[in-house]
Amino acid sequence: MTTDTTAGATARPTAAVVGSGVAGLTSAYLLQRRYDVTLFEADDRTGGHAHTHDIPTADSRVIPVDTGFIVHNERTYPNLLRLFAELGVATQGTEMSMSIKCEGCGLEYAGARGLNGVFAQRQRLADPKFVRMLLEVKSFHRHAHRLLAADPDVTDSITLGAFLAIGGYSDYFIRHFMIPVVSCVWSSGTELSMQYPA
Repeated sequence: MTTDTTAGATARPTAAVVGSGVAGLTSAYLLQRRYDVTLFEADDRTGGHAHTHDIPTADSRVIPVDTGFIVHNERTYPNLLRLFAELGVATQGTEMSMSIKCEGCGLEYAGARGLNGVFAQRQRLADPKFVRMLLEVKSFHRHAHRLLAADPDVTDSITLGAFLAIGGYSDYFIRHFMIPVVSCVWSSGTELSMQYPA
């Protein structure tokens, strides 16, 4: 930070904020109360990984799809909610769910839609790979709870990829359940997802 001492004016200190994602924009907003702020952004737009993409449809319509940060809750985002209140930002309730579509094999399912969502494609009832994946989801939850209860000195160094390999999870489970879940929650690609701590 520097102070501008231009010819007798009461100078305000200056501050620089690098990056215009949610953290950068919030920092600039709060700092501007006491500082002259300059915001630096390498991209040609603000917003960081939160971005609305206009997706064309087959019938020539355009559907806006938001990526990145789009949900919050009261328990784990109290500061964000305080900022929303200060800015007069309205929020609305939503359902936390995820749908999967694999362009490679054609698999489609929706996790929070009950059996009709899980078996959106009825032929999956007789698909051994898909049925095994569902059983592996239950197994994964059991193993994950055990990992959370274990000694952190031992478990903190285990990556998600190693955890899945140790557990003997199928490639189908990893590609059609685990990677989509992790990629969705942490906005990451396949390789990075497997390197995250389990």
